[in-house]
Amino acid sequence: MHFTQVMVNGPDDVYVGPSARAGTDRVVGRRVQMEPHPGVFVSEASTDAWEPDPDVPGTQMHELVHADGVWAGLTRYTRADGPVPWTPDHREVALILEGSVRIEIADGGTLDLRVGDLFSLPPGVETTWHMTTPFKGMWVLASD
Repeated sequence: MHFTQVMVNGPDDVYVGPSARAGTDRVVGRRVQMEPHPGVFVSEASTDAWEPDPDVPGTQMHELVHADGVWAGLTRYTRADGPVPWTPDHREVALILEGSVRIEIADGGTLDLRVGDLFSLPPGVETTWHMTTPFKGMWVLASD
């Protein structure tokens, strides 16, 4: 396997990995996000590449992959103007990376989660999220 080193903005911004196919690497923020092999996606939890999340107003997301029945990435809140309702359409698995959250489940129960906690929600469950900010989580939504 041949490896390529890509330097974006100086010696601290170096990606070393398999040579990318033409058109599969792109500069995102100060880093290179790549699909080094078909179906293999690479990014960083400390990314600066955020965009508005169309499904959760007031939040930002960083998408890692949306293919083959899986959608995965990061969500962040820099401020919370109150509780946030969320009902996943698919099974959701998530890991808290920064901040904390209390998730109220509509038909009873509360989850109090902090950095390092991993949880899963079934499709269709109505929840209300109360976050401390800044908040960041990694999530995976999987269809059957």
